[in-house]
Amino acid sequence: MTILDDTPAAGAAHDTGEVAEPGRQRALLDRPWVGALIAGASAAAIGLLAVLAVVGIVGSLAPKASSYWGDLFGAGAAFWLVMGGSRLAADGVFIALTPLLATAGLVWLAVRGARQGIPESGSRRYPYAAFLGGYAALALLAFVISLGGPARPVWWSVPLPALGIPLLALALHEVPRGRWEGVVRHMPRTLRRAVRPALRTTVVMLLTGMGLVLLAVTLRLGEIARLYADLGAGLLGGLALTFAQVLAWPNLGLWMTSFLAGPGFTITEGSSVGLGGADGGVLPLIPVLGALPGKGEFGWYVALLYLVPVVIGGYAARRALAEIPRLASARTKLASVAATVCLAAAFTALLDGLAGGSLGDGRLASLGPSAGALFVSLCIALGLGAFVVTARDWWRLRR
Repeated sequence: MTILDDTPAAGAAHDTGEVAEPGRQRALLDRPWVGALIAGASAAAIGLLAVLAVVGIVGSLAPKASSYWGDLFGAGAAFWLVMGGSRLAADGVFIALTPLLATAGLVWLAVRGARQGIPESGSRRYPYAAFLGGYAALALLAFVISLGGPARPVWWSVPLPALGIPLLALALHEVPRGRWEGVVRHMPRTLRRAVRPALRTTVVMLLTGMGLVLLAVTLRLGEIARLYADLGAGLLGGLALTFAQVLAWPNLGLWMTSFLAGPGFTITEGSSVGLGGADGGVLPLIPVLGALPGKGEFGWYVALLYLVPVVIGGYAARRALAEIPRLASARTKLASVAATVCLAAAFTALLDGLAGGSLGDGRLASLGPSAGALFVSLCIALGLGAFVVTARDWWRLRR
């Protein structure tokens, strides 16, 4: 037994079981960018493969499906890029409409990838670059695949899904953990205090708009069902159309937010909806648009909906004041509340800019609200509610 234990074969087996594996682990620790590269590429690949699979299944089972898988995969890759904010061009027609719920799914996948691939300690410069490079490489592959489809991404918009999504994921993963404290510390204190309440206010506004959209859809189910019947899409086509509309639910929530804040939104050329009423116009055959009110002026009571963003402005002020010491000066509190209101309006306008608003040219060249008008109107509406809460806080301290 002693002789057998001393043989080279036994020693090699011993090394294989106890030395080689730790050696590989040490190699990975010495090169943390490898894990980050794989994590970035995997996060993009999971979403891309899921979209290609869904588009391939739906396209192949559709009654008048194309027999060219290149077209199906090209369309799937283009849609994955659209989910990240890319714009499309088809036969000279510009399409800019990003389903924000799908975008949130891509960001969630990228955050999970960052959580697994970015090391907890040590230098993070190379892991960051590797994570971005891995994600961008898959986005470039998607762009190449999309060239075989009927609609092609506009080249200047591709950096948004290729780099914007992983950068946002890194920020969402690292900033709450204090990993970018050096960058955050250079921001003005008033702005730092306003970011968190502004983000919460933006979420509250978006969820409120989405909830009111769901209520409108529930009240107008009959009209929506009629539009489904007119389309004659069949079971599979109806399910795909419904899924696409669900992905655009936050987009419709932004439309409702603009409606509540005053400027309203447009559906087609010459057709708009605001607190005062709805103008006429031929609507596109999208079933969810059946929830829109008919042509005509609204009753005076509809204008009371303007109080919804005003109340949300009061919420924004309460969240902003919670970030400030109770006995801080009135000027400090007012500056922080104003920064919160402006940031919340800016975040909402940026979401609307990402969501886009075009399904072609002509009557469909402009859909939804104007981002600039939305920003200004929200600053006013939120500011009214925030001013009331701030003044009340000042009065209570004076007493």
